[in-house]
Amino acid sequence: MTNRKSSSWLEHLKTIVYALTLAMIIRGCVFEIFKIPSGSMKENLLVGDHVLVTKYSYGFGPFSGIVPLPMEKRIFFVKPQRGDIIVFRSPHDDDPKKYYIKRLIGLPGDKIQLIDKMVYVNNKPMTQTFISKVESKLQDGTAIALDKFIEETPEEIVYDVFYDPKYDSDAFPNTTGIHTIPEHYYFFMGDNRNNSVDSRFPDSIGYVHELRLIGKTQYVLWNGSIISNIANLFKGDRYLVDVNKIK
Repeated sequence: MTNRKSSSWLEHLKTIVYALTLAMIIRGCVFEIFKIPSGSMKENLLVGDHVLVTKYSYGFGPFSGIVPLPMEKRIFFVKPQRGDIIVFRSPHDDDPKKYYIKRLIGLPGDKIQLIDKMVYVNNKPMTQTFISKVESKLQDGTAIALDKFIEETPEEIVYDVFYDPKYDSDAFPNTTGIHTIPEHYYFFMGDNRNNSVDSRFPDSIGYVHELRLIGKTQYVLWNGSIISNIANLFKGDRYLVDVNKIK
């Protein structure tokens, strides 16, 4: 009888170990869920959104797994496309935030510059069309009005970007110098252009090496706590939103 009990417990233990191993492989190699902590991507991604990120979209690098791996190049590397919303590891290892989510604007070898809101790629402006004013809220609940534009990349990828007409020109200038992106590096910007610390600021984020790419953002799964969403039967407009179709 004792041997049978021991054998049964051993089988249960094996099952748990297999399940945990499978979960770690899925989380490390297939997908991961990230929570949006700030308003740098508003009004496309909101504070509290939980987004599904596919970690295989650009192959695998040292930060693709649960723990950093000693890798000097990505394997199965697929180059990201301009306009992708990407989660990446901070270029600064001592950065307490560790992870950021931004839109890819500049590819290796590109020259990127902002001139009065307009983004220039290799001296050519991206199309930017004013749509309307939209109401947004700061994290303290203060309501503000943002100018909404449709921006189109040279590859004809379109998405919404937002500018604050009452922005702090010292903190988030609408005109910048020319950024020449080195090989293997990428240039990111938030969609909330006057409230995003991104590649425009070399001391904060700067250019991001391809090894630090985590994955491509695919869906908003829900906003807020999972418990409240279960209680409300996942009703609302922030449930299974295809990020690639947010315009």
